[in-house]
Amino acid sequence: MQVYYTILQVVYIAFAVVIAALIGWNVFKSKKITDKVIGAIALIMFILRILLIK
Repeated sequence: MQVYYTILQVVYIAFAVVIAALIGWNVFKSKKITDKVIGAIALIMFILRILLIK
């Protein structure tokens, strides 16, 4: 059972890293300040997920 948990955790972190990278890219490419603020808030949440702080 521990092996399944480890595999699932690696997949979960990899998925969170990909989403965080896409959000970060979108924050830097957007021109509107509201999009940047919303993206930054979402990025903070994904960074906390990557660090396993929920």
